[in-house]
Amino acid sequence: MVNLTVFSSYEIRSSFSKICLGKKDITTIKNNSANLKVFEGFTDYLSHKILEPEKTPSDYLILNSVAMVHKASGLFGNYKSVEMYLDNDRAGEQCRDSILKIFPEADDRSNEYFPHQDLNDFLISQEEKTLENKLEKNQTAIHEPEGNRNIYRRKR
Repeated sequence: MVNLTVFSSYEIRSSFSKICLGKKDITTIKNNSANLKVFEGFTDYLSHKILEPEKTPSDYLILNSVAMVHKASGLFGNYKSVEMYLDNDRAGEQCRDSILKIFPEADDRSNEYFPHQDLNDFLISQEEKTLENKLEKNQTAIHEPEGNRNIYRRKR
């Protein structure tokens, strides 16, 4: 059974803005695990779920803002291990340092998706590479000298 704690607010994101309707707070997803995975935002959490489908789910903490790390400080003592998937920027580093003060054994996983800004940017880059590879495998260029043009045909 999954226990999801969310308060009455909505995170709205588009290519033009990121806003919160309602009071900003943390989100916790509890699966009775001894392992906690921490994300700055919900998009990074969802990206993680796509990149690493887990056989045994962890508990999850989505900060929804690095400024909310103080609200989560009491949660870390309930876990044997903590993994951090924070952004590769100054705010992410400061958040990491705050968590390490509370839980010194926490594992910083941001190097797994460096030099990307965050886990979602890494996922997007992986999807783009996959798409490019599929296009390269499915198409070949055939040169026709009389018309001096390229025609692309699918390999069969």
